[in-house]
Amino acid sequence: MAAQDLQPGMMLHGFHVDAVTRLDDLRATLVELGHQASGARLCHLRAEDQENAGLIAFRTPPPDDTGLPHILEHTVLCGSKTYPVKDPFVELLKTSLATHLNAFTMPDCTGYPFSSMNRRDFFNLADVYCDAVFHPLLTREHFMQEGHHLAFETPGDTASPLVLKGIVYSEMCGAYASLEGRIHREMTRTLFPDTAYGRDYGGDPAAIPTLTYEQFAAFHRKYYHPSNACIFVFGAIPTEEHAAYFGRLLAPYTRQPVVAETGVQRRWAAPVRRTIPYPVAAGEGTERKTAVMLAFFTNEITNPQHDFAMKAIDYYLLGNAGAPLRKALIDARLGEGLTRSGYVDYQRDAYFCVGLKGTEPERADEIAAVVTRTLERLVEQGLDKAELAAAFHQMELAARRRVSVNPGYLLHYCLHGWLYGLPPAHFLRMNEHLAALRASAQDDARCFRELIRSVLIGNPHRALLTFVPDAACHERERAAMAASLEARKRRMTPAELERTAAEAARLDALQSTPNPPEALATLPVLSLADVPRQPHDPPGTVESFNGTTFIATDLFTNGVTYVTAAFDLRVVDESLDEWLPLYAEAFTKMGAGGMDYATMARREAACSGGTVVRIDADGRVGDPACHQPLFMTSSSALDTRLDDMLAIIQDRLLALDLGDTRRLRDVVLQKRAQLRTSLSDWDTFYACSFAARGLTPNARFIERTQGVSRVRLFDRMADGFDAHAPEALRALEQLRAAVPHRGRLVISATGDRAQLGRVRDWARALSARLPCAPRHKAAAHHHTVAPACEGLAIPTSVAANATVLPLGRVPQELMPALLFISSHLSYGYLWEHVRVKGTAYHVRASYDLLNGLFSFVSGDDPQITATLAVFDRAIDHVRTAMDLSPAALEKAIVGTFRKLDKPLRGADACEEVLLRHISGESHAFRSAFRRRLLALTAGDVRRACDEVLAPALERKRICVVSSKENLERLNADAASPRFAVQTV
Repeated sequence: MAAQDLQPGMMLHGFHVDAVTRLDDLRATLVELGHQASGARLCHLRAEDQENAGLIAFRTPPPDDTGLPHILEHTVLCGSKTYPVKDPFVELLKTSLATHLNAFTMPDCTGYPFSSMNRRDFFNLADVYCDAVFHPLLTREHFMQEGHHLAFETPGDTASPLVLKGIVYSEMCGAYASLEGRIHREMTRTLFPDTAYGRDYGGDPAAIPTLTYEQFAAFHRKYYHPSNACIFVFGAIPTEEHAAYFGRLLAPYTRQPVVAETGVQRRWAAPVRRTIPYPVAAGEGTERKTAVMLAFFTNEITNPQHDFAMKAIDYYLLGNAGAPLRKALIDARLGEGLTRSGYVDYQRDAYFCVGLKGTEPERADEIAAVVTRTLERLVEQGLDKAELAAAFHQMELAARRRVSVNPGYLLHYCLHGWLYGLPPAHFLRMNEHLAALRASAQDDARCFRELIRSVLIGNPHRALLTFVPDAACHERERAAMAASLEARKRRMTPAELERTAAEAARLDALQSTPNPPEALATLPVLSLADVPRQPHDPPGTVESFNGTTFIATDLFTNGVTYVTAAFDLRVVDESLDEWLPLYAEAFTKMGAGGMDYATMARREAACSGGTVVRIDADGRVGDPACHQPLFMTSSSALDTRLDDMLAIIQDRLLALDLGDTRRLRDVVLQKRAQLRTSLSDWDTFYACSFAARGLTPNARFIERTQGVSRVRLFDRMADGFDAHAPEALRALEQLRAAVPHRGRLVISATGDRAQLGRVRDWARALSARLPCAPRHKAAAHHHTVAPACEGLAIPTSVAANATVLPLGRVPQELMPALLFISSHLSYGYLWEHVRVKGTAYHVRASYDLLNGLFSFVSGDDPQITATLAVFDRAIDHVRTAMDLSPAALEKAIVGTFRKLDKPLRGADACEEVLLRHISGESHAFRSAFRRRLLALTAGDVRRACDEVLAPALERKRICVVSSKENLERLNADAASPRFAVQTV
């Protein structure tokens, strides 16, 4: 039965059809159903799409800061009644074609999303996930592994110090190292002390150890019942089929009352201010490292007009470099850049926040005064109609882009409706809400001024938070935890000490015991027959003119056109490489086309999604030594604004203004502040790129333009701008002259056919105006001589560990084996030894086919030496211990195809087809790769180990990103190699 044939009041397999809503803008129909016996909700967003997606969600307000919902999210995926394996989630990652498989915890709910382009696989995933959430094993050992447990520093030795372990505990130690993470945790804690939104749903490392197993199990019993669940599905599978499937699963349940309230926040009569320390590296200066945040509790998102009006105000105030509040704060020169600011509405109680980082504590009141004065001026003078129209445009464009990128966004919109007692279609009707808002603004724009006055200027429920750098913070937190563990140990009897050692040993034994074959046999699996024989290529054409290649990809993109232009940087002198990151920032943030930066930013906001620059480098298929550095600029626009967006790209390419040194200084300071406060967020990337930089020319280029070298460039420029500006400006002028050229230029566009023709005409005209490319310079490819083992010190309590192997030129027949090995190690050996037993939050092996590199990396990892040893033993594990029996090989091959088969949409499609063209990843190559992977044998896997990985291991490079104290302890370990340590 088609979705449009369903009518409210009909019964389908125990479900009552509550509503059927046509959503023409999305080319979809939303069917809402209620399961009569269990009380579960089912929402099907029926759309003709190659991908089927699902999401099982529960309301789970956190009772405290222990991270209980987060730990439970991890633990329900550790085995269930029907699938009693240790980690069915990982087994699915090994053996399914899932395009997405994950779990998430939010401030008031927990969700389990899954998707696949294979119908059978979709229902396999649903089988395992439904059993996991409704019938998890939830053993005490699972709680210890995922949440927290005590062990002894020397396993079994009760005389050694107690240590605290747990995967979520390690994850949150890493999360608390991020300044932006601390800001937003403390902000919600301050604004919403009376509700669940004021508690850390992820878990405060100081509170996590207080959670008991009994509390944990009771929380599941209370909230993980169908009466508190909503199941969201998307795709072309008929609604009746979904109803039949989920009806069978839910049949045994009866309704029960579930109270899952977040609480009501009492409104304040007066503002609050707090000063909060955050960690910086020991010995690091504290000048210009303070962050100041002003936050307002604004509204509940259940009022659509209010919610959308706040979104518009957010875009108006902060949405581009010329936006009034953003510009006022930067022009005040009170800090280096904005904190993560804006209107936040991912929870019922929304808030607005704005602030500066790279400032000083004594400037907090001045910063707050700039915000207040700017808002008061806007209320007094009124909002500019053109800029308000640009804000509406940005809202529409953002909504349309999200819809065309990933069905997960659509399901999240449905989820928000259900969570807050609204129709699930509420947030999907964005165009209707926006049209009403536009009409309201036309009738009387004073409503926005009144909203600014009431929820911002005159709102007493606000907080001024000052985050002060504290070099002793990490050590103080570490010492407090050590003292707490030492005191706890002193209180323990000898019998309790022995019991703790025995529990840790029992957990280790459980983690080391393979899943029984009969347990693994319960899991649903696919066969090689389920794998498509040919790679999926979106429909498109390729043509050339004036030395330019134009690629057009014809896809449904919801009225948005995406464009990416890639310029070959081999014409650029290698001495200019280090300045490319600054050129990229100037390209998107300076003036152009005869306009200053603010006018250009407002012009851009009125017609496009902004200009994005990416600098990258890759080899070619079969030739990893081929150096192909690229400067890529991308943008997107509503089809109605496409010509204006294309004109902006052209102005930035042909008429970039580098003369405003005052603006350039601001650009440098903002980027330095952004990079400095995100070091721990990107620690795994920094570890990998730093380790690889001496192995290939492309790796060296990537590190210089994206890695630690980029951080140091902006540090150097920010700390001595006047001294370095002349050299920087000379380099920028050279890059402006050299980068835009038509030789080997590739332009990719994705959208509907009519718009692609418009982009083609523009590309032809642009290429005729661009200068011819100079002859490629003979690249010097200076070799970076780096120690074999290096450490980068940042303020954190955990580590990112990377080992990178240079493979050189790999025979094409062995490439699939290397991809297989990376996938199988990630979800097998590495997962077991580094994540499960070592309690690192994430770990993976990666094969970079184009650059000839194989890497191992872990993040939020409490271990360094043990993890690096696991990496060293990985190849021997493949040779001697990996199960390569025919049945195991087939399952793992299927799982490896997950890395190859993803739906391409929107901006991703635009960039992917461009990069495939440049790298030589043709349809013929990818077809041959698939054939070889499908026919992979155990002999191929062992040959790849013997001929490629084992020799490369002798030339490995290692980098560890951690605290200075951890790296010093590492060097003090006589069993560890010597690490050359630098502070970032």
